[in-house]
Amino acid sequence: MRSLVVAGGALALLLAVPAEGRAQSLLRGLSDAAVTVSHDWSGTDAQCGIREADIKPLVSKAAADTGLKVADDSPHAELLVTFVTLETEGTCVSHVRVALRGWATTTLLYDERKEPRAMQVVLREESTLLLSPARLHGERFRERVRGLTERIAKAIKEENQ
Repeated sequence: MRSLVVAGGALALLLAVPAEGRAQSLLRGLSDAAVTVSHDWSGTDAQCGIREADIKPLVSKAAADTGLKVADDSPHAELLVTFVTLETEGTCVSHVRVALRGWATTTLLYDERKEPRAMQVVLREESTLLLSPARLHGERFRERVRGLTERIAKAIKEENQ
């Protein structure tokens, strides 16, 4: 019983240590990112008020307004926007994901030669599911994408203060 109390106390102490006392954040030092939208555009998007021309500028502006420099081709990181939208009987459903991807050098556990390799990794991800009438969906979709992007950009900003 006493060992459980000691283990529980150690765990509580570890969780109470501020983030600064732990390993360095994956976001510290990051100052810029490119924006990429990966989506197979269809008539469903138009029916739901989602326009291709809106998404990349919206993400770029939300990131920049929150303090993240947006570069056309950043060697450091990428904000990748992916989504799928379905429409039925005047109701639209979208699953949206904004992922911050960066580069890392790693050794794969199963690589017998243990050679370091450059790999793209997900540093942070935000996603949401949105259901709304088709006439309102486009604006609500844009608000959600803006919010997801702002959360990621704010996390970067906080880690760099």
